[in-house]
Amino acid sequence: MPEPVGGAAGGEEQGPPGSAAMKPCPVCGFAFDSAKNLARHVATKHPDPAASATQAKADSASAVAELVPSTVTVDLPVGTCLVEHEVFAAATQTVASPCHLAAAAPSIAIAGDVQGNVEELRRRPIEEVLAMFTMVCGAVLADKTAFSQRVRHIKDLFIQRDFLAIFTDPSNLLVYLARWVPPRALCYLSLFGQSPTLKQVLTQSVRWTCLGAGPGSELVALSALATLEQHAGGEVDVAGTITDQPRRFLDVFLHDIGDFGPAVSRLVEMTQQRWGISEDRFRAQFVQGDLLAQQMAPELEVALSSSHVVTMMFVVNELFQQDLDATLKTLRDIAKRMHRHAFLVIADSVSDMSTITVFGGKQYRVPTVLDNLFKSLTKVSSADSAWHRLPKVSYQCELQNVHYFLRIYQKP
Repeated sequence: MPEPVGGAAGGEEQGPPGSAAMKPCPVCGFAFDSAKNLARHVATKHPDPAASATQAKADSASAVAELVPSTVTVDLPVGTCLVEHEVFAAATQTVASPCHLAAAAPSIAIAGDVQGNVEELRRRPIEEVLAMFTMVCGAVLADKTAFSQRVRHIKDLFIQRDFLAIFTDPSNLLVYLARWVPPRALCYLSLFGQSPTLKQVLTQSVRWTCLGAGPGSELVALSALATLEQHAGGEVDVAGTITDQPRRFLDVFLHDIGDFGPAVSRLVEMTQQRWGISEDRFRAQFVQGDLLAQQMAPELEVALSSSHVVTMMFVVNELFQQDLDATLKTLRDIAKRMHRHAFLVIADSVSDMSTITVFGGKQYRVPTVLDNLFKSLTKVSSADSAWHRLPKVSYQCELQNVHYFLRIYQKP
């Protein structure tokens, strides 16, 4: 979850070229790049058009299900991420698993379509990830006036530090997804795929728990990594030929206070459609809940105790601003319940929000508080100031560079 302000990367807002060629579903509005894919979607998802239309109207009440995708085309160099004085090229590593978020997507696209998209993801990850987000968020991005007004409203709430108002109001969620999630997803794609520690973790089957991750940045980054692994030469090629190398499985558990379930389901369906992620290689589950609740939810306890990696990306600052004591308790509980040798990855904005003021007016930086709180864990990697900078991009709204601190701990 990002800070309200920050350096922008990108130029004027532009509409997506080629969107007229997209073929929207007459029932749910979801768009496809060929009549064959549209027909397969309708046959699989809407066998009873009347019932499906009724459900689609009900879903629209959540302000995240009524999507009319479009496309975007950009031609950009690979982004970089500066962490601990190392330059990380956008990820070319991977891993995988099945998706049980909503109804499974159809057996997706034509092999040639998937192959082309995967090649784009490998060669130009920025443009392919942004194209995917534009298809998911096309409708909300297309209404520029309403979109700009809602973005201003969300920024005002950030300034007021009323985070619950942002993430518990359904009318904010799809706008937040379109505006704030893409640069985070690109940052995490680079960080997860090129961090030496996390790259090593991703060489095996992995359970990955993402806290405060409802908007989907972590999901998209991990989906992209899973895609590249699935289609990598020497394991499973685009034609589906399986070699003797062991299959890897990536199981992702997402937790957030906001009702991002429908939006996450759309992201899962789109990554399956565009990238052909195999359901026996990548699984994602979303659970709504409050991290600061007095009693930790049983499903969260199970996820923490069975995960190789636990991430808290752009959520810790906000938790501290909401309730200092409850956040300290929650962080201790997370570390206590983590599996032995599991990694805890925390990244958050470098801003005034990363400073805590305690009784008496004394101030502490959040990274320092974390290092003291997690003295029982091994600090594997750290950076007090890291940037993920985007080149000038063609996208329908402003995208921010990501300025953050990073901590990676391991439980002994």
